[in-house]
Amino acid sequence: MVELNSLLASHGLASSLQHASSATMLAMDESEGSALLQLLLAPNPSGGPKVYVEWGSGGSTELVSWLILKHLPRGSLRAYSIESSVEWMASPLRRVDESRNARSRARAQVVSA
Repeated sequence: MVELNSLLASHGLASSLQHASSATMLAMDESEGSALLQLLLAPNPSGGPKVYVEWGSGGSTELVSWLILKHLPRGSLRAYSIESSVEWMASPLRRVDESRNARSRARAQVVSA
């Protein structure tokens, strides 16, 4: 597992993530986290908006929300997180300012499945 702020720092990105309790962990190792971050930061070859879809919300949801709020990558990034647990959607993750702000800007959505 890799810690989100550590992953961002390793790519020269200063994080301003506000966490209510502990650090956010991504359920992937550092090389997988780096590969995901590089893919998300790379421009879309077609020049159109980049779309990120995930099944289940967690650390990667916070990562994508942070990128959206920082207007990274250049161009448009839209994110959709499909979550089956209503209880999880109400968890502390949903209170993270970055995630909430990204959803309010209609560039990220959490969908109940």
